[in-house]
Amino acid sequence: MTPTSQIALKVIVERAVRPVRATLERKKRMREELLAHVTEVLDEEVGKSADAQAAIAATARRLGNADEIAAELQRTVPAYDRFFFAMERITLARPEEGVVRRALRWAVFVATMNGLAASCVSMPVGLFSGKWIGLVPLTLVLATLVFGSAIMTFQFVLLGSLLRSVLFVPGHRSPLKVCLVSLGSLLLPILTVFLLYLGLTGDVTWSIAMLGRSVVVVPLIPLILFFVTWKFDEERKYLDEWASLPIE
Repeated sequence: MTPTSQIALKVIVERAVRPVRATLERKKRMREELLAHVTEVLDEEVGKSADAQAAIAATARRLGNADEIAAELQRTVPAYDRFFFAMERITLARPEEGVVRRALRWAVFVATMNGLAASCVSMPVGLFSGKWIGLVPLTLVLATLVFGSAIMTFQFVLLGSLLRSVLFVPGHRSPLKVCLVSLGSLLLPILTVFLLYLGLTGDVTWSIAMLGRSVVVVPLIPLILFFVTWKFDEERKYLDEWASLPIE
């Protein structure tokens, strides 16, 4: 099969799958199944006609109306998948989105989730104790954690974008830059955690002591960053490939 025919088949598939509101993994399976089906149909049509364009047109006709197929696929999506789809709309990579905007979006999302979790912790304690004034230290700690999670998420996304560029983008690959980004992923969290402790307590000695406990997990951050960046790069390439198809 020629690359042109392969793209044409993907266009046929994408017309039916793109309107479906479902998670990325579910839509991947839909695309794979439909693509396998139309590939088989095209092989049959090529045997009937030497004209490749006519065979592709016949394949599209045999598949059926794209809107009807999309509606049928939508009916197969369970309710729980729609919930995760809503979450993915916030977290998934978006074509043409700037790095800073994506980092801000993720920071707000993580801070919101942590804020809700913090509320679930602080509200019952306050209600059962009946002493909201006594909750001030706990509330301050939780607020600091929420703010800190937003800052560190913002940093993580920016560093991940830089790492993706120097690892996977042709013309930008550089072992030196990879080392610098990895070093940044070690130092920035340490500095951020120290400043959060210092802002929370105002005690430099205590902040340094607490930072020493946090440093234990810091060496894992570059490894986590590399893994997340690798998965993000795969996801971004997949989304860009299908989003670029001219389905109109």
